[in-house]
Amino acid sequence: MPSDNVGAEFGPNYFNPDGKLPLGEQFQNYMERRQTAPNNQILLSEDPKTLQVPIRQQFQFSRKQNIIMTTKRIYIIASTIILSILLFFFVKGKRERDLTRRGENVIERIEFFRMKHHRLPKNLNEIGVIEEENSNALYYDVRNDTSYTVSFMMSIDYNKTYYSDTKKWENGYREIK
Repeated sequence: MPSDNVGAEFGPNYFNPDGKLPLGEQFQNYMERRQTAPNNQILLSEDPKTLQVPIRQQFQFSRKQNIIMTTKRIYIIASTIILSILLFFFVKGKRERDLTRRGENVIERIEFFRMKHHRLPKNLNEIGVIEEENSNALYYDVRNDTSYTVSFMMSIDYNKTYYSDTKKWENGYREIK
Protein backbone atom coordinates (compact mmCIF):
# COMPACT_ATOMS: atom_id res chain seq x y z
CA MET A 1 0.00 0.00 0.00
CA PRO A 2 1.39 3.47 -0.82
CA SER A 3 2.90 5.60 1.89
CA ASP A 4 1.29 8.74 3.30
CA ASN A 5 3.52 10.91 1.13
CA VAL A 6 2.21 9.37 -2.09
CA GLY A 7 -1.44 9.78 -1.09
CA ALA A 8 -0.91 13.31 0.13
CA GLU A 9 0.43 14.61 -3.15
CA PHE A 10 -3.10 14.73 -4.55
CA GLY A 11 -4.10 17.13 -1.83
CA PRO A 12 -7.44 17.42 -0.06
CA ASN A 13 -10.45 16.13 -1.98
CA TYR A 14 -13.89 14.65 -1.37
CA PHE A 15 -12.59 11.29 -0.10
CA ASN A 16 -9.51 12.73 1.59
CA PRO A 17 -10.55 16.01 3.21
CA ASP A 18 -7.44 16.30 5.39
CA GLY A 19 -5.05 15.29 2.59
CA LYS A 20 -3.48 12.71 4.91
CA LEU A 21 -4.93 9.39 3.72
CA PRO A 22 -2.76 7.08 1.62
CA LEU A 23 -3.86 6.59 -1.99
CA GLY A 24 -5.11 3.04 -1.34
CA GLU A 25 -7.44 4.22 1.42
CA GLN A 26 -8.69 7.07 -0.77
CA PHE A 27 -9.60 4.51 -3.43
CA GLN A 28 -11.23 2.23 -0.88
CA ASN A 29 -13.30 5.15 0.47
CA TYR A 30 -14.35 6.01 -3.07
CA MET A 31 -15.38 2.43 -3.84
CA GLU A 32 -17.31 1.97 -0.60
CA ARG A 33 -19.12 5.32 -0.81
CA ARG A 34 -19.67 5.51 -4.55
CA GLN A 35 -23.30 6.68 -4.17
CA THR A 36 -21.90 10.05 -3.14
CA ALA A 37 -19.20 10.12 -5.80
CA PRO A 38 -18.29 13.57 -7.11
CA ASN A 39 -18.31 14.73 -10.75
CA ASN A 40 -21.62 13.01 -11.62
CA GLN A 41 -19.93 9.66 -12.13
CA ILE A 42 -22.04 6.75 -13.34
CA LEU A 43 -23.05 4.52 -10.48
CA LEU A 44 -23.40 0.77 -10.83
CA SER A 45 -26.62 0.46 -8.88
CA GLU A 46 -29.00 2.63 -6.92
CA ASP A 47 -30.40 -0.29 -4.93
CA PRO A 48 -29.93 0.49 -1.18
CA LYS A 49 -29.00 -3.15 -0.43
CA THR A 50 -26.17 -3.06 -2.96
CA LEU A 51 -24.93 0.33 -1.86
CA GLN A 52 -24.17 -0.97 1.60
CA VAL A 53 -21.97 -3.82 0.34
CA PRO A 54 -18.46 -2.80 -0.70
CA ILE A 55 -17.85 -3.27 -4.41
CA ARG A 56 -15.11 -5.82 -3.79
CA GLN A 57 -17.71 -8.22 -2.42
CA GLN A 58 -20.30 -7.52 -5.14
CA PHE A 59 -18.08 -8.76 -7.96
CA GLN A 60 -16.57 -11.83 -6.38
CA PHE A 61 -17.20 -14.85 -8.59
CA SER A 62 -18.07 -18.27 -7.33
CA ARG A 63 -15.63 -21.13 -7.81
CA LYS A 64 -17.83 -22.56 -10.55
CA GLN A 65 -17.85 -19.23 -12.42
CA ASN A 66 -14.05 -19.04 -12.13
CA ILE A 67 -13.70 -22.55 -13.56
CA ILE A 68 -16.05 -21.69 -16.44
CA MET A 69 -14.15 -18.48 -17.22
CA THR A 70 -10.81 -20.33 -17.08
CA THR A 71 -12.16 -23.06 -19.35
CA LYS A 72 -13.38 -20.47 -21.85
CA ARG A 73 -9.97 -18.80 -21.87
CA ILE A 74 -8.28 -22.15 -22.48
CA TYR A 75 -10.66 -22.91 -25.38
CA ILE A 76 -10.09 -19.47 -26.90
CA ILE A 77 -6.30 -19.79 -26.66
CA ALA A 78 -6.30 -23.36 -28.02
CA SER A 79 -8.61 -22.38 -30.89
CA THR A 80 -6.40 -19.42 -31.77
CA ILE A 81 -3.29 -21.61 -31.82
CA ILE A 82 -4.97 -24.28 -33.97
CA LEU A 83 -6.29 -21.70 -36.43
CA SER A 84 -2.86 -20.07 -36.66
CA ILE A 85 -1.21 -23.41 -37.45
CA LEU A 86 -3.82 -24.27 -40.07
CA LEU A 87 -3.47 -20.83 -41.65
CA PHE A 88 0.33 -21.22 -41.75
CA PHE A 89 0.11 -24.56 -43.59
CA PHE A 90 -2.56 -23.25 -45.96
CA VAL A 91 -0.46 -20.20 -46.90
CA LYS A 92 2.68 -22.34 -47.22
CA GLY A 93 0.87 -24.86 -49.44
CA LYS A 94 -0.65 -22.11 -51.58
CA ARG A 95 2.75 -20.49 -52.11
CA GLU A 96 4.26 -23.85 -53.11
CA ARG A 97 1.43 -24.53 -55.59
CA ASP A 98 1.73 -21.04 -57.10
CA LEU A 99 5.50 -21.31 -57.54
CA THR A 100 5.18 -24.83 -58.98
CA ARG A 101 2.60 -23.52 -61.47
CA ARG A 102 4.95 -20.67 -62.48
CA GLY A 103 7.78 -23.20 -62.75
CA GLU A 104 5.69 -25.40 -65.06
CA ASN A 105 5.11 -22.37 -67.30
CA VAL A 106 8.88 -21.68 -67.43
CA ILE A 107 9.59 -25.36 -68.18
CA GLU A 108 7.14 -25.27 -71.12
CA ARG A 109 8.94 -22.20 -72.49
CA ILE A 110 12.35 -23.89 -72.06
CA GLU A 111 11.17 -27.03 -73.87
CA PHE A 112 9.63 -24.95 -76.67
CA PHE A 113 12.92 -23.02 -77.00
CA ARG A 114 14.86 -26.34 -77.11
CA MET A 115 12.62 -27.69 -79.91
CA LYS A 116 12.90 -24.48 -81.92
CA HIS A 117 16.65 -23.72 -81.48
CA HIS A 118 18.00 -27.25 -80.70
CA ARG A 119 19.76 -26.02 -77.56
CA LEU A 120 18.93 -24.90 -74.04
CA PRO A 121 18.56 -21.20 -73.29
CA LYS A 122 21.51 -19.63 -71.44
CA ASN A 123 19.24 -17.79 -69.01
CA LEU A 124 15.56 -17.05 -68.42
CA ASN A 125 15.75 -13.69 -70.22
CA GLU A 126 16.36 -15.57 -73.47
CA ILE A 127 12.88 -17.13 -73.26
CA GLY A 128 11.18 -13.92 -72.15
CA VAL A 129 11.02 -14.56 -68.40
CA ILE A 130 12.25 -11.74 -66.19
CA GLU A 131 14.62 -13.01 -63.51
CA GLU A 132 13.64 -11.85 -60.03
CA GLU A 133 15.64 -11.48 -56.85
CA ASN A 134 13.01 -11.96 -54.15
CA SER A 135 11.44 -14.76 -52.13
CA ASN A 136 9.34 -15.92 -55.10
CA ALA A 137 12.26 -16.15 -57.54
CA LEU A 138 12.66 -19.12 -59.85
CA TYR A 139 16.23 -20.26 -60.44
CA TYR A 140 17.28 -21.80 -63.76
CA ASP A 141 20.55 -23.70 -64.04
CA VAL A 142 21.98 -25.44 -67.13
CA ARG A 143 23.85 -28.58 -65.98
CA ASN A 144 25.08 -29.85 -69.36
CA ASP A 145 24.04 -29.65 -73.02
CA THR A 146 20.84 -31.62 -72.43
CA SER A 147 19.97 -31.20 -68.75
CA TYR A 148 18.76 -28.31 -66.62
CA THR A 149 17.04 -27.58 -63.34
CA VAL A 150 14.40 -25.07 -62.31
CA SER A 151 14.08 -24.49 -58.57
CA PHE A 152 12.62 -22.21 -55.95
CA MET A 153 13.26 -21.74 -52.24
CA MET A 154 10.57 -22.68 -49.74
CA SER A 155 12.72 -21.88 -46.70
CA ILE A 156 16.38 -21.55 -45.81
CA ASP A 157 16.96 -25.30 -45.74
CA TYR A 158 14.22 -26.52 -48.09
CA ASN A 159 13.87 -26.04 -51.82
CA LYS A 160 11.86 -27.68 -54.56
CA THR A 161 13.67 -28.51 -57.80
CA TYR A 162 12.54 -29.69 -61.24
CA TYR A 163 15.06 -32.04 -62.88
CA SER A 164 14.92 -32.33 -66.67
CA ASP A 165 16.39 -35.86 -66.64
CA THR A 166 13.41 -37.26 -64.68
CA LYS A 167 10.92 -34.54 -65.64
CA LYS A 168 9.71 -34.39 -62.02
CA TRP A 169 9.70 -31.94 -59.11
CA GLU A 170 11.76 -33.23 -56.20
CA ASN A 171 12.49 -31.92 -52.72
CA GLY A 172 16.07 -30.85 -52.16
CA TYR A 173 19.11 -31.01 -54.41
CA ARG A 174 20.77 -33.94 -56.17
CA GLU A 175 23.19 -34.50 -59.02
CA ILE A 176 21.86 -34.98 -62.56
CA LYS A 177 21.85 -38.65 -63.59
